[in-house]
Amino acid sequence: MSFGILVDMDTHDTYEEMVALLRQNNQLLGEAVQLLRRQERRERWGAAARTVGFLLFLILPIILYYYIFNNVLGAMSGLVPSSTGEGGAFDLEELQQLLEVYQGGLEGV
Repeated sequence: MSFGILVDMDTHDTYEEMVALLRQNNQLLGEAVQLLRRQERRERWGAAARTVGFLLFLILPIILYYYIFNNVLGAMSGLVPSSTGEGGAFDLEELQQLLEVYQGGLEGV
């Protein structure tokens, strides 16, 4: 702390100037606090939006699978043969014939 400030405060003009500067400082501090509150509010909403977006990114595919794709694939399961060769649009023998044709060319037809 400087003692020169205490000596200069004795004059009336310096005192009024200090009061004006303090008022201006208080006004600037109030504006800074308002800006910080707005920034904090924006950051909170941004964090909430990122959280919701991330959860949708994770949960939406699961919901789509269980409620939409699972039903579609279940309906189409009758078209695909099972591992035992039962059911479906193709028999196991037909698939083996197709495999032989693919491996040996058109000679097996």
